[in-house]
Amino acid sequence: MESVTIPTRAFVNGSFLQKFTNKPVTLIGNVLKVSSDSKSVTMQTTDDQVVTVNFHEPIDSSLDGWVEVHGLAKDKGTVAGESYYNLPSSITDDFEKPQFNETVSLIYSLSNPLKICKYVEYFKSYCCLLGHNKYKYLKVTITLAQKTIINQISLQSLNLNLYTTLSLKKSFLNDISNNT
Repeated sequence: MESVTIPTRAFVNGSFLQKFTNKPVTLIGNVLKVSSDSKSVTMQTTDDQVVTVNFHEPIDSSLDGWVEVHGLAKDKGTVAGESYYNLPSSITDDFEKPQFNETVSLIYSLSNPLKICKYVEYFKSYCCLLGHNKYKYLKVTITLAQKTIINQISLQSLNLNLYTTLSLKKSFLNDISNNT
């Protein structure tokens, strides 16, 4: 049987960009400006860093709103863009940047990112047990954690729902990071 190598791509925000220099990354941000030649985009990342993404080919000059960019990190403020995806308003209308950034930080603070996988079912059970009406939600994009784990470890067999977000109480998230 022939083995297949799946390229890995780390989810980052502006603060983590420099740690992934010359590595493939996924970056989410809000478009501030598209250059006049339509080959670069200036965007504000989820942690309010300004990043320039340079593409080889012209992109849609009317690009605006939230986008997901795939590319190669060049330095703390530049990405060599390979592709981009407009994020629909159904995802971004209630997008909470601080929680997204906490999730990115959590992923890279774990010594063993697979540990978060064992918590996914526990998260679901915990939320059901507490009842959603008792707590103000902290929306954690487990999408990010799951996608990053799958990319980094190349385990497609996890079969995790990559578009699911879970609501958690903030102290529970802190409890998880303390127990890893």
